Amino acid sequence: DPGVGDPVDSGNAGPEFGPDEAYSGTSSTFWLGRPDSDGILSIGKNFSNNLVRCRCLKIYEMPGKGASSIRVQAYMYDEERWVNAWIEEDLDPNESVHVIRMTYPGFSNQPSSAPSGFSTGSPSNTPTFTLTETPTVSTTSAPSTVPTYFPSSKPSTTPSIKPSEAPSGKESETPTSAPSEAPLKNPTSTPSNTPSLDQSSTPTIIAQLDILKEIYDSTGGPTHWRANNWFQPGVHFCDFDRIYCVDDVVTEIRLEDMLLQGTIPTIIGMLSNLEYLTLEWNFDLVGTIPTTLGDLKNLQHLELDDTNLTGTLPSELGLLENLRYLEIEDVNNLVGSIPTEFGQLSKMEEMYLYNNDNLVGSIPSEIGLLTSLEYLWLSENMKITGPIPTEIGLLSSLKAFVVRGSTLTGTIPTQIFGLTSLLRLELDDTNLSGTISTLFGKLTSLQHLELDGTLLSGTIPSELGLLVDMVYLEISSVPALQGSLPTEFGLMTKLEELYVYDLQELAGTIPTELGSLSSLFELELRGNSKMTGSLPSEFGKLQSLKYLKISDMDTITGVIPSEM
Repeated sequence: DPGVGDPVDSGNAGPEFGPDEAYSGTSSTFWLGRPDSDGILSIGKNFSNNLVRCRCLKIYEMPGKGASSIRVQAYMYDEERWVNAWIEEDLDPNESVHVIRMTYPGFSNQPSSAPSGFSTGSPSNTPTFTLTETPTVSTTSAPSTVPTYFPSSKPSTTPSIKPSEAPSGKESETPTSAPSEAPLKNPTSTPSNTPSLDQSSTPTIIAQLDILKEIYDSTGGPTHWRANNWFQPGVHFCDFDRIYCVDDVVTEIRLEDMLLQGTIPTIIGMLSNLEYLTLEWNFDLVGTIPTTLGDLKNLQHLELDDTNLTGTLPSELGLLENLRYLEIEDVNNLVGSIPTEFGQLSKMEEMYLYNNDNLVGSIPSEIGLLTSLEYLWLSENMKITGPIPTEIGLLSSLKAFVVRGSTLTGTIPTQIFGLTSLLRLELDDTNLSGTISTLFGKLTSLQHLELDGTLLSGTIPSELGLLVDMVYLEISSVPALQGSLPTEFGLMTKLEELYVYDLQELAGTIPTELGSLSSLFELELRGNSKMTGSLPSEFGKLQSLKYLKISDMDTITGVIPSEM
């Protein structure tokens, strides 16, 4: 739209011809101009709207006054330099109009042909370009008006253009290197090729603005977001709240708890350099998880928890080859199962997929391919069924495995006892059965173990006492457990919380060795109605003890020891 924007002219055509005379008066239909004293016509516009870009240039030539070459350039405000955007040499002077079409990443509805009624002198190949990959040409100054989305401290004058020689070369050529002090219109090196845009390459500044604007509009930015500076005058997009850039390329979007309302636009998948995306705690964020997130090949961190997203977990997330952290929790409208493609996330270190009430299916065996995985949290997914896959034993780096609150069945796979790096194991409130294996004693790094609310049977193995780094141990509400409380529990001197309660078949006495647990903060033995004897006087040594629960143990006799 020629009527949009502020005229920019080189100012070299004489005092009677300035920017206002460079356009066709009231209609603003054409950009007019005349050659400067050096024979070069320099003309352009600055746009105050950050979403306006040049889509198509139509160069009309007067008889006998045709241009021999056209060079389109863009000023990079962040770098304070010009870059070549399009070059055509050796134009046919007999053609009355030349059409130059610009293609930007993420921009649709490109002009497909010249306007009707004109002879088309358009180039044989529609050029595409990425500004960051084009050669540079030095100038001493910048356009006269700084667009609102660029810092206001950038140069404020128009460029002075003084060519030294006419350009040469072919239409399909682009300079291979920038001249050190060449004039704006005529770099000393000749073009070698017209750069093409690879959608997987770094998006241009305009493309990134387009994408950020779509995110802003699709999620209620203008009306619902918390106070922010997005698209405010004078604010560069890299200075937008919750946006982080490297060299003017968006690498992080952190919009957690921003009151987002609406849907995640699919165009977000075009931010090919994005490494960090957090949208959690936005309870009015709806719609499905875009499959285009799978295009973010550089993404390392993704959080979508505590939203109102629907649909399934897209299998395309398995394409995120650099993803290290994934958190999708408390999204109760998600359905379907955990995609087997998640097994392709070879760099995954932390995966949190818990408290999603409507996820179904089983834990995919492909999870065993995630050899870098350290934390796997699948708890409170009540509809997850089936056994724990034996492939879990392949996760040699695993530090935490949490499946609490699911309907998992079967026995605890023996392969899990080879995970010597395991610090936390929560198998509670499941339908797991079988015995508590003596192989638990091999998990010497274990600090937190929960087996309560299961269908386990047999006895509590004394080998648990070998877990001397244990801090938290809970074996409660397991009605089929028998035997007695092992005296070896007294070896776990780092233990702070011990819950062994509501075991109706547990017999024997309270071990005096528990008095050695000098770090113990809470001890709960209530509801073990078949235990006998008295409270050990050694409990008087438990100087850190704050809570002792021994209710519903009618067979315990004697008095409270004076040592306590």
